[in-house]
Amino acid sequence: MAFLKYLRENAVHELYGAVEQNITRYQQDEPWLTEAAGGKPWEMESRIELPDHYALALPEGDNLRDLENTLKLHAALRGLSPVQATDERLWTYLTHATFWPYMRQRWRLEASAAKDRNPKGYILERYFVRSRESRALLRNGLARLWWYGFLTYDAERDNPYELTAVLLGQLDIAQQILERSLGRNRDILHAFLAFLLAHPELSKGDKARDTIRALAKRLNLHGGLCVLDSLDRSDIRQWLEETFAASHYVTA
Repeated sequence: MAFLKYLRENAVHELYGAVEQNITRYQQDEPWLTEAAGGKPWEMESRIELPDHYALALPEGDNLRDLENTLKLHAALRGLSPVQATDERLWTYLTHATFWPYMRQRWRLEASAAKDRNPKGYILERYFVRSRESRALLRNGLARLWWYGFLTYDAERDNPYELTAVLLGQLDIAQQILERSLGRNRDILHAFLAFLLAHPELSKGDKARDTIRALAKRLNLHGGLCVLDSLDRSDIRQWLEETFAASHYVTA
């Protein structure tokens, strides 16, 4: 039985400070964390047990396999608490060691260079957790997957990951909902996703995307008029249905 590993805090700081000099290492297909440690005791072992065959599926072309890997990672790390899942020591170890092959395939530094992105900023965003804010966690290449699963898991559904599939049906949905303050409330998030599940016409197209953005923005503003945390899922769902009906959305 294996146990989940994480980095010592000083090791995270050392890696963080050496990003620029390690840029070429972030383009290697083989993990290099042990080499960078130079024999120093960088890693520690938690008491969180891991299942056998602990691996993520590698993306293939346009198939990023985010949903598949969200289910894999969340199921494997169900023992994590939300507090533990904000720990930069954990995610920095996993991105640099355990899941290095996945990170190389999903978040290749060369791809960022092709889009004229700042390579250092790209590495800090995807391979580290720059703060404990939700935006930073959802930018990290692995933490994002666990949080997608955690925030959408619903044990009362026949398929507890049904809402996870809705969330990841369009990556834009994840950004519009989760990076707003309303995404931190699971009742609001689940009501929003259940609403989208009931409206498959909003699953694709620019007009549908604009409608989702508008609804997320209006719901966020609605929170300024009432305390959203005091509403249950049925109340929020009703508000969404009424607001959507009033928007005169058409698919044509």
